[in-house]
Amino acid sequence: MDTTTKLPLISVLILDGGNYDVLKVLHCLGHVPGVKPHILSRTKWPMSRFSRYCTKCHYHTSQNDDDWIDAIKGVVRKWDIDVVLPVTMRCVEFVARNRTAISGFAAIPSIADVELLKMVLDKWSFHVFAVQHGFPVPAAVLVGVPGETSIASKHLDSIEYPALLKPTMLGGGFGIVKVEKRSDLERAWNDERLIKGCRYILQSYVSGIDLCLQVFCKGGEILRYTVQKSLLLSENHFGPQRIMEFAEDNGTLELGRRLVSTMGFEGIGCIDFRIDVLGQTQKILEINPRTGQAILGSLVAGVNFPLLACFDALGLEYPPMQYRTVKYAHPMPSLKIILSRIIGRSTVTNILWRESGLQFTCKDPIPVLVDVVRRTARRLKRRIGGICLPS
Repeated sequence: MDTTTKLPLISVLILDGGNYDVLKVLHCLGHVPGVKPHILSRTKWPMSRFSRYCTKCHYHTSQNDDDWIDAIKGVVRKWDIDVVLPVTMRCVEFVARNRTAISGFAAIPSIADVELLKMVLDKWSFHVFAVQHGFPVPAAVLVGVPGETSIASKHLDSIEYPALLKPTMLGGGFGIVKVEKRSDLERAWNDERLIKGCRYILQSYVSGIDLCLQVFCKGGEILRYTVQKSLLLSENHFGPQRIMEFAEDNGTLELGRRLVSTMGFEGIGCIDFRIDVLGQTQKILEINPRTGQAILGSLVAGVNFPLLACFDALGLEYPPMQYRTVKYAHPMPSLKIILSRIIGRSTVTNILWRESGLQFTCKDPIPVLVDVVRRTARRLKRRIGGICLPS
């Protein structure tokens, strides 16, 4: 985005400020002249409160939707807030449920309706939808709940191996176990890494490269996008991409356009793909209806998704943005690349400082330091609590 472009003054209330996703959104909005981000959190001292970009952090103890709406209304009226912006999935669902009430006193960005959110958040429901509408997805079967359901299923023979046991309602790669061959399935079904109480699917594993299409949509049409390709090929990493390249990919974009049009998707979303390295065929894995883990990478590539959401909420013409080809690495991989260079080891790829997530940490270090201290204190407390001291 051209930072010399004059933008209107905007006050934004970000709901829930206790994790890194909110901190990334603060970085996207905070450096834009005229944008004043506020935080509303159930935690008195969320890490985002310590950010240089946080205008003010507000605390509430609401336990139900009505109380939460009242808390939002109070902050909006007292501080003259223009836009209420949900970031975490919990908050996106909350705003979708209560869009009529909230839009009565503040602007909110385009968000998918509640039923669509329920469908895309459940990996099995999304798989069924994709198959019904002819979209390419890996073969999958619903196998049930570990510890409560037998692995037996008449459809298991339709799965090619290796395969993945995946919880239907969790993201970030949590609770996924790889099954190398059919004879390993019973043992994997009793693996301690499986999340108890979650429904699981068994999905054929696609060996290849991760792609992610991040989009901003309105009325089922993609208005802005970035495409990121993982630069690390890891057969056993199921979480977010760590080092990536942002570039054009017409095949991915067109498949994404068809998907969001068929769903009538609204707002910010991330569509995960896998490309078979042998056949070069694309498979859609899932869609997450929220800002992605690499939203700062999209910012480096020239597209500020949170700012787009704010302009959309206010009905303003979208600010000029120029999408460009860049590499991007999250802070920890960036640090490893730097240390590898210092000791003379070769690295998978070279990353410029402007392509590194460390630039954002260095500009706004206090929230990260606070989080590190808290995590360290919790680990020490657990470790000391496990030691039996002599009486």
